[in-house]
Amino acid sequence: MIADPIKFIRVADQPFNMVAIIIRGGKIVSVGHNNYKRRSYKFKRQNKYADQQGIHAEMDAIRKWKNKKSGATMVIVGLSKAGNIIENSMPCFRCINAIIGVNKISTIRYVEDGIWKIRKIRNNAKV
Repeated sequence: MIADPIKFIRVADQPFNMVAIIIRGGKIVSVGHNNYKRRSYKFKRQNKYADQQGIHAEMDAIRKWKNKKSGATMVIVGLSKAGNIIENSMPCFRCINAIIGVNKISTIRYVEDGIWKIRKIRNNAKV
């Protein structure tokens, strides 16, 4: 895991700032941030994902990821407006389905109840 994922968080004027970092072979291959611009993105598992409030960091990282290769890890972390680590950065079911749909991410790391968790991704599985 990277030493300090928090340094990748882009602080914006929103209730919380999330970052999803995709790592493969010890190198960062993509960094995604949540934002509140209305956009529509297409993913393999879903015909269309449109979030009224913007895009999640996980979706943004997948969208920006070039040369997708198997065996990647996604690290997800967030900060509140006050600068505290958010106690739950577990991906929502839509993001989990997008991660599974990419079929290249084997592990995700996130914070749940203030504790770092590791989850292996079984490709071609539905959540």
